[in-house]
Amino acid sequence: MQLSKMTGISASHLGYIERNEKEPTISMVVRIAMALNVKVEELYKVIP
Repeated sequence: MQLSKMTGISASHLGYIERNEKEPTISMVVRIAMALNVKVEELYKVIP
């Protein structure tokens, strides 16, 4: 819920993104990265 407030993206939409059911827009990715204080590239790292 906090990430939703920080990004302006609804909690349900964030859930879809987390479950890989919807693709975020570039602006959403940037807002998420800024809210998490990480580089956009960090959100795309593949975990082995």
